[in-house]
Formats: sequence, structure tokens, C-alpha cells
Amino acid sequence: MRTMIRNIKASVVVRVEKEWKNILRSIFCESSTFHEKNNIFTVRNPSFILNIFPKKSENGTLIHINLTAVKNFSEYYSALSSLEQKFTPRNWQILNSQIDNISATFSSDCLINLQKFHSAFPQSRLDRDKFPGCILKLQAGTAIIFSSGKINILGCKSESSLTTSWLEMRLKLESVGINIKERLREV
Repeated sequence: MRTMIRNIKASVVVRVEKEWKNILRSIFCESSTFHEKNNIFTVRNPSFILNIFPKKSENGTLIHINLTAVKNFSEYYSALSSLEQKFTPRNWQILNSQIDNISATFSSDCLINLQKFHSAFPQSRLDRDKFPGCILKLQAGTAIIFSSGKINILGCKSESSLTTSWLEMRLKLESVGINIKERLREV
């Protein structure tokens, strides 16, 4: 299976010192595009974006980092490694990191009759007056199917859940006569 991951969004929680804002400024000001507004820090890197803000806690000072605009798993792990390298010398501890959402795009390379698809899967939602795609909840994510043959899968939390969602979607398409095994390509 080849996919085009459009975005991986993850959350990271870090235990920091009380003077974390000044230290954060010194960590990121030189190496990346850095913005600070309303107690939210944004760091733009060519491979990812960080939104950093304080997190309320009774156990000390914590910050929450939203890691986004990541295009593949290699970049995701590289971004986490980069954070660890920046935080470890300051005795900041990453307490938790998790993928919140993966968005990926596929193409069937053929037109899809959305009414026929919706009729075969009545649990799907189709309202052409409000939205041009058919929405179907899958076991590990949500698929949005467009008549152009493009399929977006979102809401997955791991590479394996993305693969599972695509395989489930492919079986559903094949059940309504759309055979895409040979035509699947990266979008």
C-alpha cells in the first residue's frame, strides 16, 4: 500500500522548570521561526510545527506541545528525537507522546458513484447539497470518498490503523464493483 500522508498530529507532555518560558525562548529563537503570543509559543521548522503552551498540573510545571505538519513517520520520530535532544540537558522530561490523528490521501484512479456507494453502505453519510463527499466511519478511522476517486482517511492513531482502514475501505469499494488493486497510486 502506498499512501500520501498529509499530516501527522501528535501531543507531547513535558515536565519543565518554573522559568520554562525564558529557556524555551533560548532553545528555539536561534534555530527556527519562533512566535510568541498570548502564552502560546509557535515554532515553525521545515519538517514540523510546534505549538507549545502551559498545562495545568498539581505535580509541577508541565507544558503541552502539539506537533503537527509532519508528512511521514520518519519525520515524526526525528521531531521527537530533536525535542529530547533539546530538553534533556535542561533536565526537562518528556512524560508522554502520542499520535492524535493521521490524515492520508489515496486515489482509486477511477470515478466513484457516491449514490451507489451510499446505497451499499447506508451507515455512510451523503448529502451532496452540504458536502461533496460520502463519509463512512471505519473501525480505526473515518473515510471521506469523493466522486473523483480520491479518498481521504483520517482519525487513525498509528501506521497499522491507517493500513487497516485502507484495507477495510478497499474491500468496501471492491464490494460495489470498484477494483483498485492494480490502480492504487500515490496522490
